[in-house]
Amino acid sequence: MAGIVNREKRRMDFLKKVNEKADEELKEAVRRLKEDQDRMRDRLKVFWKPFLDGLQSEYGLLEAAGSAGPLSFSYLSFLRSGILDGGPWLRMDYYDSRGRASDVECGGCPDGFPAFPYLDKGFREIRELFAGQSQAGAYLADPILYDLADRYSEEMEPLVLESLFTLIEEEGERWYGSGDVRFFAGDFLDRAEPAAEWRDGKLRALQAGVKRQRRGKGKGMGWEDERVVHMQNEERKKKYCNLDTGMYIKEELICFERFHIDEMGFSLVLPRGFARLDEGEKESGDSMLNWFDFKSYVITGTLYNLASVISFRDRSVLGMFSCPYELSPWWKPVYLKVLETFGSRSDRPAQCLR
Repeated sequence: MAGIVNREKRRMDFLKKVNEKADEELKEAVRRLKEDQDRMRDRLKVFWKPFLDGLQSEYGLLEAAGSAGPLSFSYLSFLRSGILDGGPWLRMDYYDSRGRASDVECGGCPDGFPAFPYLDKGFREIRELFAGQSQAGAYLADPILYDLADRYSEEMEPLVLESLFTLIEEEGERWYGSGDVRFFAGDFLDRAEPAAEWRDGKLRALQAGVKRQRRGKGKGMGWEDERVVHMQNEERKKKYCNLDTGMYIKEELICFERFHIDEMGFSLVLPRGFARLDEGEKESGDSMLNWFDFKSYVITGTLYNLASVISFRDRSVLGMFSCPYELSPWWKPVYLKVLETFGSRSDRPAQCLR
């Protein structure tokens, strides 16, 4: 028993040491960021400009082709998933007046954007601490590093927004002209808040900045604030409590509408924003293939989905395929070809078609 207690104490002492190290690295990184903020602001603008040039050109092609109306909304998303996996930290999406209900995707992530400058050393040293001991599993490094990066991003985000909107003030006439564009910023598809708007050829700030609410012991809202928010949410849930009124998911009101699947003879209610694309039917031998595809949202972006039902003799086979939405032009025809091969069992060997 004493050995178990001693091991647990060593484990807790080690984790305390690592967390203290993380706090030290955060303070040092924030100090360097504040000292270097003028240079960092200019550096961020260098990343923003070619990215926004490309995004504006891409949207212009969609508008010219009639696939999208005039640009109305821009969403800047801070991607939490990029903190640990080294993926993109930021994403921007453009929409017309339909907003995120649009089935036209125009967005992307700026390449090489400096998400966590001055934290590289801290990340490396914390991982080295875990690699040099046996008291705590290496998997415990991830939540510590995530929390460190998340706290640092709170200091970084105002500078990111400032560099973005400073550049828009300089280049907005060329990009947006006389149009009306509202800019939102926040967590991806979650807590996006209005941040600025381009109107009458000028950029107007809607608030000082967007600050994420962090969830954690001793951080973010105080207990009394959390209690008030909880009571407000409970009252909203009483009013919006079914598919007709809409329902609250966390703090977001989700509205619903009925979708008709004509080729399958039924309809169902789904969250608004579910985007139906094209659909089809094909007979092949002794089987009948019906399919439809749609666009959906996940925390890291958008998905392309293709649902299929194959009627074969007296049975039905349900199929489902998903891939990142931007890869759908390549994968969709491949998957449809795969479905067309459905048939009776055959011992004929497969051939590679070239």
